[in-house]
Order: sequence, then structure tokens, then C-alpha cells
Amino acid sequence: QLKKVGLSLMIQAAGYNYYDDPGVDGESFKNSLSSDNVSDFPESSADSPDGGVRVTPSNLKPRSTPTSPNVPQSSGETIAQGEVESKDQSFGAYSTPSTPFSGPRADLMPAQASAALLLMGIAISKIDESISKAAKGRKSNLGHGPYMKGESSQNTYADPKLRLLRNLLLVPTQRSYGECVTFGTEIIFGSTSVNTMDFAAMRDAGNISNSAGYYLSVARSVIRSAGTIQELFGGLSGIKLNASNVNLMLDTFGRSRVLGMLNTIALIGNIGYMRSGGSTDVEASVNGKGPFDVDRLPDSPASRVMKSRSGGGFTNMALSWRNNSVPALYMIPKNVMRASIRMGTGGSGANPLKGMLVSSLANKTYIDMNLEGSAARIPNDIVERMENALDAEYVPFYFHDLRTNEIVSFHAFLSSLTDEYTVNRTETGGYGRIDSVQTYKNTDRSIGFSFHIVATSQDDFDEMWFKINKLTTLAYPQWTKGVTLQDAETTAKFIQPFSQVMGSTPITRLRIGDVIKSNYSKFHLSRVFGMGEADTSVGPLVEGGALAGIGVQQEYEDIVLDKVFGIAFGSPMSFIGGFSGDRIVRSVASQFLINGFANPLTLLFTRVLRDPDSVQNTAPMGINLASVGEGLLGLLEKGMVDASMFGYHFGLFVFLKATTHKPYTFGNGEQHMFSRPIRGFVIGRRKQDVHMPKGSAAGRLSNKSGNYPNSSTRTIYTVAIVDFAAPWYLFGKTVDVTHSDVISDPNAIFNTFVLPFLDWKGALKNIAQGLINEVAIAAGIPVDQLQPFATDEAKFMSEDNAIVKSFNATRGRGLAGIISSIRYNWIDEDNTTWEIDWNSRAPKVCKVDIAFVPIHDIPPGLGHDGFNRAPIYNVGRVMRYVAGDPYDDDGAASKFSYDNANRATFRKVGEQADEE
Repeated sequence: QLKKVGLSLMIQAAGYNYYDDPGVDGESFKNSLSSDNVSDFPESSADSPDGGVRVTPSNLKPRSTPTSPNVPQSSGETIAQGEVESKDQSFGAYSTPSTPFSGPRADLMPAQASAALLLMGIAISKIDESISKAAKGRKSNLGHGPYMKGESSQNTYADPKLRLLRNLLLVPTQRSYGECVTFGTEIIFGSTSVNTMDFAAMRDAGNISNSAGYYLSVARSVIRSAGTIQELFGGLSGIKLNASNVNLMLDTFGRSRVLGMLNTIALIGNIGYMRSGGSTDVEASVNGKGPFDVDRLPDSPASRVMKSRSGGGFTNMALSWRNNSVPALYMIPKNVMRASIRMGTGGSGANPLKGMLVSSLANKTYIDMNLEGSAARIPNDIVERMENALDAEYVPFYFHDLRTNEIVSFHAFLSSLTDEYTVNRTETGGYGRIDSVQTYKNTDRSIGFSFHIVATSQDDFDEMWFKINKLTTLAYPQWTKGVTLQDAETTAKFIQPFSQVMGSTPITRLRIGDVIKSNYSKFHLSRVFGMGEADTSVGPLVEGGALAGIGVQQEYEDIVLDKVFGIAFGSPMSFIGGFSGDRIVRSVASQFLINGFANPLTLLFTRVLRDPDSVQNTAPMGINLASVGEGLLGLLEKGMVDASMFGYHFGLFVFLKATTHKPYTFGNGEQHMFSRPIRGFVIGRRKQDVHMPKGSAAGRLSNKSGNYPNSSTRTIYTVAIVDFAAPWYLFGKTVDVTHSDVISDPNAIFNTFVLPFLDWKGALKNIAQGLINEVAIAAGIPVDQLQPFATDEAKFMSEDNAIVKSFNATRGRGLAGIISSIRYNWIDEDNTTWEIDWNSRAPKVCKVDIAFVPIHDIPPGLGHDGFNRAPIYNVGRVMRYVAGDPYDDDGAASKFSYDNANRATFRKVGEQADEE
């Protein structure tokens, strides 16, 4: 390493005077500038006639350096070496004929860049040290999160202003912010010399020498920004965060290039730690030894959107999002295969079978010798399997041709999507009325959307144009066979040309994510049959033609709904009425109910959703009835059950939230990350102090509670993984999490707290059926084929029912309808490129605009009972149970397909997929 004076001289040679250098006294710095020392540097620097004006970052004013001649001014005077001009001027030029930016004479550039980077490191370290020292807090553990910006599990800040500064300005990091800055510096610059002020190492670093001009530009910009902060706050060491300057500091730091550089370096360092498995090995970090090196992820619908290159294409350069990577379903009828044989085009000439099988369409083509003539239609169970596979895509987007059951799918490169409802009515005037009476007539729904089809290779290009042709057929009808003619003499038979007539309309099912899809489910179809009506019964007949057990069943339902469930969950307001003055009584009673009507007993089961560590602060009571009722409800919530009764308990299923940033630490010390929620079973809970004792291992939870001053506690759940679609090595392992790490399982909560009140006789059967479904899904058996506890009504809604059978024949998850217009934009403002190969001179990118007129499976609206008859938008966890699914397993296989595909994104921190 160079001596301090030598370092200072090198900084001078680079054109900077930094008198605030922490390692050099100002006077000795100036006294060290002698002709002997100057001669140690390259002549091109010392003798340069046009070295340019240089500046000091402390006051942002130009200074003549010892390696530059005296600088003439407009007044005729000159600035002697080491003197400062009083007026603010430029920051100088660092690329001159004698010190070029690049080329054979650019020898000085690495030295200039290194010196500038060292000064940048000094400025950055001062700011980082100032913030870190002021904001240093106790070691703590906040659980898995979520964290505010700038907050980590290893630091907390007692001062709210300091916490605000960190949260607003600094990027969140897994390791401490300072550690990430240090490691990021090593990754970017090839060494930690920016922090250690090792000039020789900086100058010789490969990154610096190869891109000296770039780093010099970056460093100069950062230094200038540091000088601005110095001027505003009177020196970095004097920065104090208080009410008078907090806004100025936030604004200044927010626009500061110093902070931008800090955050960039810290972010790179944080990623580096993750990629290196937590070590400071730069080579391991750069070579992708981390948990989410996306191009190393296995190919699957879940990882496709994350990756660039794919391992499943025809070449190692195949893109993961290529057009042909998404599943699809096509068919070739036997008639077409027979035609190629009879026409002798098996070896050469038109042969659709050849085109489809010797291409990327091979594994997307369903071949069945039963597909012939008007019977050429893909079986429904194959369609269901394909729709389950497509449900694992990032955004399912496909067209389902109901005439053939073919499915043409695309990546959802959507540029627009609109859904419009027009309510038509008849206006009727009335005597004595100015306003017309509005009588409902009908509702028109229209959907419009645009998307791009993109080819990324020759194979992709070929499939793209096959899809475009298939999509275009959805704008035309299917034709009949035509009239068969027979020659009386030769007995030859053939179809009379152009005797075909339109046989079927191009009805299509359109699926766009979970926004545009079918509103059909067997549950809502059963309501059309009146399954919810008190006078409806479809049980078996007994002697005399009477329905068996109809009276007993209705009596049971009346008792359960009216006496048990109604009391436990029904509104108390429903029991008040039918007598004089009932409105007064109801008004008074409503003051003591949640939202004026809800049953307070709902707190008994909704308490599991509440964080046991949250605190409810109720308002003080007034002297009015409303405030008294509000206070009593608060006391009821706090006192009805012990606080420990809130949150999840042993025996409940929950879902661990997805995480791709901060891993979960399991009981055996392993750390895992995953991109979808995984199911677990709560096996224990405890109260625990979140602060770590001094000297304890970071990240390990303390089993003590309340041993530290001003400490806070959190409820910790111990959860065992019981997800059949998770990687095998996770099954049964335990992890400690907080309430904010988990999502409720509606099935578990409903079956535990609500179902026994709704149907105590069927509760055990429903739970048993749920377990059977789990095993069936894991074994790949259709759930609807294992229904030992099916009710008479469920059996009535089977395939034996002609109407149900007709719905099942054309069902699918897409929304049925007609494509009213298709528009292909072959050339648009993006200037799309064309392929130039023979028979391929066409665009590689196409924008498609489509107008779609829906035909709902079940007409929407309200039933006579006032409930949604068939919801249109089946989106979210609530609507999943309200709307249902078109298939008999209620979407269980579809969800399993989605969960199973996401195994590709599960990662054990620090290990590769092939090491798993």
C-alpha cells in the first residue's frame, strides 16, 4: 500500500484536492507537494498544456492542481497551483488530448478513476457510518416479516425519526446494510479497496482498468453529490437528524447520487449474499450459486415467466417464453390421414400429419383412430386434463373450440382488455308522469381485447402461423359432409363438390386469466333445479310411490337451520319483531351488535384470523347508548375469551405465504424459499421475546420471554409442512413463523367452527370425503370417481340427468361465446420484422384485436331468493367457494396442477437444483 502522502499525491495527480481526507492533515498535505514528488507521475499528466480545471468536492470550486499549469482567467489573472477560485465554475474536463478517454494514450485514466473512486468511497463511508452509528439498535428478530423499507431482522431503531430515515431512503437487505455495501463493492469493483482506501489494489483491479472512463464518470458524479450534502449540512460529521432539518435531509438524500450509489451497491451485495449461500465468496456469487438463479430453475409453467433461456427447447438458446412453450391441444381426424394415403402424398406433397408431427406440435396433437367424420371430437376428459395443465400457467389464455374440443393457447401478451355491459330497456309513458317507466328488456355484454403473438425462432415461427390459422377458423362455421354421389356403372362414390352446407356455428370458450371464464358450476345448476327449496326432494321412492324420508329430512333441516345454526350465527335482529313497538326494540338492540346486526358469537370463530399480538384500543364510553354498546362490544371481544385464544392453535391447517426474498428457517437449520403458499399444520405455539440477547446467533429465536428491558413479545407458531404438491424433502419439516407469515385455510376454519352447527350429521362425512379427495388427487385419480358419501341430491345431478349430461358435453373453464371480429395488424408502429425464408416471408410479430360476444352457461342475475344466480367473475378465495368450478371435482385437480408446477421454483438456500 502507498503511504498517506503518496495517496494524497495520486489524488492530486488525478485532478482533485481533497483537504478533508481523513488520513492526511491539511498542512502536511500541502507541504508534501514538491517537484520531486511530482516527477514520480507520468509526464503526460505533469506537462499537459491543457489538463483542464479541477475541483475539490468540499466546496465545489475549481482549483489549479500541481499537475496542471496555472489557469488563465477571463480577467487576465491566473490561479496559482493550490489556489481556489472564488467563483463557482465548471467541474473540469477529464478527457483531453493529453488524457484521452480511451486509446493507447489513456494510461492515466485508470489512475484517475481509482482516485475518484477512493474519494467516492470516503464520501459514501462517511454518510453510511453517520447513519449507521446514529441508528444502531439492539439485535432482534422480527420473524419472517413483512418489513418496512430499510428494516431488517437484525436491526431495530428506537428513534422513530431514524427509523423513518432508514425506511424511506435505504433499500431493504437480508444482511445488515453495511455488510451488503462492503460485499457489493467487492463484486462491482473487484476489491473492497473503495472502503479500505487501497489505491494500488484499486488501480490494478480488472474492472477498473477495463472500464476506467465509465467508473470515473460515475465517481465524479457521486463526489459532486457528496459535496452538495457537505455544504448543506456543514460537513458530514456534523449531520444531526432533528425536526428542523429532517425534511431537508430526506429531500436531499432522496435526490442524492451518493444514496443512489449506496443503494445500488447494497442491493448488489444483498443479491450476492443470496447467490453465494450467505458467504462472502465473490466467485460463488457471480457464478450463480444462489437459490434463485432463474436460468437454472427447472422448466415448468411456474418458472417460465422468471427465466430467459429454457432447457426444454430444441436448442440451448430457446427462450423460456417462446410461443411454442405453452401447452395446446389439436387433433388430426382419420379422414385427413386416409386422404394423404389415397392421394399418395405420404412422401411428398400436402400432408397435414407430416407438418404437425415433425414439428413442435407433435406433443400437442391428439391422435385417435375413433376421430372420424362428424364424430371427430376430442374426448372431454382429455380437455379437462389440458385445462388443468393450462391452469398452472402464469396467466391462462386460450380459445376452446367447442366443435372439435381443440384448444389453441397463447402467452398472455395482452395490451388491452375491456368488458362492457349495456342494459336495454323499454320506456313506457304513464298518465300524470313526466318520467317514463323503465321496463327491463335484456343486457348485452361485449368483450374486447388485444394481444401479441411473437415468434422467437424458426420453430416458433412455424407454430405461430399454425395457431393463427386455427384461430381464424373460429370466425367461420363447420361444414357438413355434403351429398354422396354414386356412379351407376362403376359404383364409384364421391361427394358432390360444394354440396356442403353450414353445420355448426363457431361457438368458442374464451379464457383470460380468472377474469374471463365460465359461470357454470354444478352447484348453481342444481339451484336451477330448485335444490335449495324446502319443497324439493329427489330421494328414492318407496312403496306406494312416496319419497323415502322426505318428512324426516325436512324436519332435520328445520331444526338445524332454525334452532342451531340460526342461533349461533344468525342476526339477533331476526328474533325481534312481530309485536307492537318492535321497531323501537330493534333500534335499541342494534346498538349492541357488530355493524348493528351481526351476531357477537361470530367472534368465537373469527378470532383465529386475528393476530394474537395486535392491540385493540377502544374509545372511551360516552353517555349515549351507541357509545355504551360500542364499549360493551369491545369488552366482549377482550373478555369473552382469553387473549391467548386469538390466532391459530394446534390442529388447524394454514398456508405459509410465498417468499422469494427472505427465506424461511426450518427447525433443522435449513433455509427455503418458494413462490406459492404451501400448506402446513399447526403443532404448537408460544410467546417469545423478539429481541436477541447480546452475543446470540443471528436469526435464532430466543425461547426466553420478557428478559430484556422494554422488550416486546410475539406469538410464534410451529408449523409442520403437509403439502402433497411441495417437494418431498419439505414434507413433515417444521418451521417457526409469526401470524403475519401465514394465510388462513377456509376449509379448516369452516369445518372446525361452522360445519358442526350447519350439518352435524354430515360433518364427519364431509371431513372424511375431504381426506379421500386429498389422497385421490395425490394419486392422480379423479375426485368425482370416489364419492362414497354422496347425497341423493348429488347423485341426481350426475351424468344420468339428461340436462346435466348436455352441459357436461360442452363444458369448459372458458366463457362461451362468438368471436364477432378478428383483426390482425401485420405492420404497426413497432415496425415488426419479417422472416425471409422460402414460404415464410411474413411477420414474426403480430398484434391481434378481437371482439367477443359472450353466451353465459347459466343466465346471470338474481335468483327468486335474491342471491347471485351464477356469478360472472369467479376471482379470489371468497368467490372460489361462492361460484364453484365447471368440473365435478370443483377445481381440485386444477389447483393441484398449479401447486405441483410451482415445485420448480422451490429453493433450498445455497444449493442448486441438481444438488437437491
